[in-house]
Amino acid sequence: MSVLVFRLPAIEPNVFPPLRAANPSSTFCLQQPSLVLPVEGSSLAYVTDLVHDPLLRIKGKAGATADLPIVPNPGRGGYVVDTRKLRGDMLDPTTNGTLRAYSGFPAL
Repeated sequence: MSVLVFRLPAIEPNVFPPLRAANPSSTFCLQQPSLVLPVEGSSLAYVTDLVHDPLLRIKGKAGATADLPIVPNPGRGGYVVDTRKLRGDMLDPTTNGTLRAYSGFPAL
């Protein structure tokens, strides 16, 4: 009889790939039909399914939010936002957005 013993890696919480804005002080126009949000960092977000269901959450008028689907596109240098379902009357002239995604199970 033989016994095989090996070591398993420690169980740790999911760690999101280190992504950051290419230029954090940039301003973008949501009226562009295929807006690109440039990011730098881990290429794992582009070449694997590690990051899934990414979206851009925009704060609208009266506290409402709009979730816009995004797709990683390394050829264009970031995430491409599908802005077609967004209407101009939904937003204030200046607003903020947050990139959201799943990495494993918990939302990030």
